[in-house]
Amino acid sequence: MKKAVVKPPDAKPELDKIKRVYRAAVDTIKRLDDITKQKKSYKEIFSADAIGLRGKLRDYCERLMFYDPVEYGRKAEELLWRKVFYDIIQLMKQNKKHMRPGNSMQTAFRTHLAAAEGFYHHLIFKLQKEYHVDVCGLVDCHLLPEPRSHKKHHPQKRSDIDPAVHEWAMRACHRCLVYLGDLARYAQDIEGLKSVILSERCYYQAIALYPTYGMPHNQLGTLVGTKHYNCEAAYHYMRCLLCTNIFEGASGNLQRLFEKNRKRYEELSKVSPRDLPPELQRYVIYLKLHCYIQY
Repeated sequence: MKKAVVKPPDAKPELDKIKRVYRAAVDTIKRLDDITKQKKSYKEIFSADAIGLRGKLRDYCERLMFYDPVEYGRKAEELLWRKVFYDIIQLMKQNKKHMRPGNSMQTAFRTHLAAAEGFYHHLIFKLQKEYHVDVCGLVDCHLLPEPRSHKKHHPQKRSDIDPAVHEWAMRACHRCLVYLGDLARYAQDIEGLKSVILSERCYYQAIALYPTYGMPHNQLGTLVGTKHYNCEAAYHYMRCLLCTNIFEGASGNLQRLFEKNRKRYEELSKVSPRDLPPELQRYVIYLKLHCYIQY
């Protein structure tokens, strides 16, 4: 006769607690969605009610991550990024005409980006502390060892942490770095060159942490844009597609870049090379090589 599996007495209360937090998060998302569906949602998203709801959802998602990282960690990360931070960014990009230097809308958006950046730095520190994620020498915001204290709380030992949980924590740190790069990239219209430099730095730190993941290269391709006649962007999209874990969107990005350069080549090839300045003559040769690669 098989022995019955005896669950720990506190397993049921813990599961109930997780489910309550998840239901609260779902309810908060519905309330936030109601705000973003309004006609002038670009104004309402920075109201006290909306900011309060996003703060609650951020707290719920963080609790879910650390209550049950394996079951809820990745889902909570996605909800956090999408509903607390990215939806606002997307809405403001669609309403850029309402943002002017120094006005209340731009100030609120800048504050939103700064709060998002601060949260992801906090999350990287917390992942290091709770799950012994070692990123020293790879990222700027690594956790410094604490001096000895008389506090009773002691973090788990590395050997006591479930390997699946530790793996999630490592990958979560990687995703946090990509998010930080994205946040800096979205701020470049406000902050200028320093945001571009910061964004690039975060993406390269993500590459250092997980070189086999292509997403940071795709984001770098988007960041550099048309720099050096799209050559840098093409390089990063190709690097992304050559990684073990590719980002599928890089293929479409590369294809659109090639198509854009092909059209530009057709326009310039109608003009006699002698009528073009030396820089554009070199550009035509480069575009011709692009066409050879594509076809």
